[in-house]
Amino acid sequence: MIKRKLQDLAVCCSYQVDFLHEKKHSVKEFKRKYEVLDEIGRGGFGIVYEATTRQDGQQPVAVKFVQHKHVRSWTMTCRQLIPSEVCHLETCEDIPGVIKILDWFANSKGFLIVMERPANCMDLFDMVSVHGPLNEDMGKFIFKQVITTVFNMYSKHGLLHRDIKDENLIVNMNTGEVKLVDFGATAYAEKATKKEFQGLHSVILPSRMVP
Repeated sequence: MIKRKLQDLAVCCSYQVDFLHEKKHSVKEFKRKYEVLDEIGRGGFGIVYEATTRQDGQQPVAVKFVQHKHVRSWTMTCRQLIPSEVCHLETCEDIPGVIKILDWFANSKGFLIVMERPANCMDLFDMVSVHGPLNEDMGKFIFKQVITTVFNMYSKHGLLHRDIKDENLIVNMNTGEVKLVDFGATAYAEKATKKEFQGLHSVILPSRMVP
């Protein structure tokens, strides 16, 4: 616990020195460009809001807020320390099944990650809750896309998502297109520790359970 607090303090100090002069990533700039509406959902590491652009005809976007203490991995880039989640999303921009990052912003409390918000979409958890279990054809259609996305992440960039679950799969209710979201636990394969647990214990594989 003490070690974690010291890490958080070090991150915040370096952040305040190196980041806050970056106008394009400031919260003031975020407020100029986006209007936050309602909360979409929250998990153990962040809160997601629906929002719109103030320009470009009020296009819908999603905004994820993550506090410093909930950032699971950091990356130093261009002399700036930012969540690895941002870098991994940018790396995977060439993969259709990954949600697209549009921008990111920061202040002394945490980070705002702006992403696309496709129209008429639900996460798979809500979809099943509202419409009932998937039939076999729909299940195959969805999970074929998930497998393709995960394969492309690894084969093209060496990345593992490490937190695939129904709440992290966004389904277009018109087309059935699936987008993988929440890259907070994502890591490069060579750095991912096999014994390190990521995600929720409620959806852990039986093979990973330790008696």
